[in-house]
Amino acid sequence: MYNFNCDYLEGVHPNIIKALEETNMVQQQGYCNDEYTHQAEELIRKKISDQDVYFLHGSTACNKLVIKTSLRPFESVIACDNAHINTLETGAIEDIGHKIEIVEDEDGLLIPEVIDKFVSERMNDSAYFHKPIPKMVYITNSSESGTIYTKQRLLEIKKVCDKHGLYLFMDGARLAYALAAKNNDLTLKEICDIVDATYVGGTKCGAMFGEALILNNDDFKLHFKNYIKGSGMLIAKSRFLGIQFRELFTDDLIFKLAEKADEQADRIRQRLKEQNYVLATQSTTNTIFVNMDYERYHRLKHKYNFCENYKTDDYINVRICTSWSTEDHMVDELINDL
Repeated sequence: MYNFNCDYLEGVHPNIIKALEETNMVQQQGYCNDEYTHQAEELIRKKISDQDVYFLHGSTACNKLVIKTSLRPFESVIACDNAHINTLETGAIEDIGHKIEIVEDEDGLLIPEVIDKFVSERMNDSAYFHKPIPKMVYITNSSESGTIYTKQRLLEIKKVCDKHGLYLFMDGARLAYALAAKNNDLTLKEICDIVDATYVGGTKCGAMFGEALILNNDDFKLHFKNYIKGSGMLIAKSRFLGIQFRELFTDDLIFKLAEKADEQADRIRQRLKEQNYVLATQSTTNTIFVNMDYERYHRLKHKYNFCENYKTDDYINVRICTSWSTEDHMVDELINDL
């Protein structure tokens, strides 16, 4: 059985295992004061501008903490319907008292004009003080549909945010895969200069766990480490996060892993098109969404495990996902069986 249902089924890249073993008995300070965390921070800073870098254990932690620390109780977050904070975080954002405002999207990507219209109508409503005030736009790159933001779209969204005084927060759980996509025209530095906050996800791209959170807006930076600690997210043995991201950013390992995964997905995507499968989104990254008829699905499911999203009378929508560790022979066999 080959699993293509998500990109964190395997453990950790061998370089990280080796580094953890080699440094295991070296004594280090805790709470992000260790030399490995500082080394990782410096490697990341070489790729960005003057932003602050923090390491957290997971993407939901990043999302919840950034939103919690930047919004007042009556302020809300704008997102699309399939946004991770809206569908797969067990109400984490609602738990901290913030409403998620759902707006129309285009294949998982927010539309600048829609955001502008939504905020304008809300703030021009004579009863606006009875309703949440939009303060943040939450986007995901790559999106939950496997699509990516172009530089033009991102700048247009930022322009709308500046017009209305909104923060722009990019969920980067799969940011490495977005940056490695063949149709990508953004660099990590450009993204970090445009948005108020983002993160580079390691959990889904070779790390044991962990995300590198990057804060651009000075409003977010003040006493942020205190917020991390007060939220129970500051790891005492932070060295384990630092070592992982030091290895991932050494010689651009994380982006090489993402590029390989995207290439494997491209091979599968091309075969799906050749065999007249119906692609449900215009994904260009490591996640592929297919409306698969039941005959094909039942034929494949005994050998391959896909992520089942929803069913209709005529087909089942599945996600086929490659990862940093997807081997050539696995893709070869799937292509042959499709």
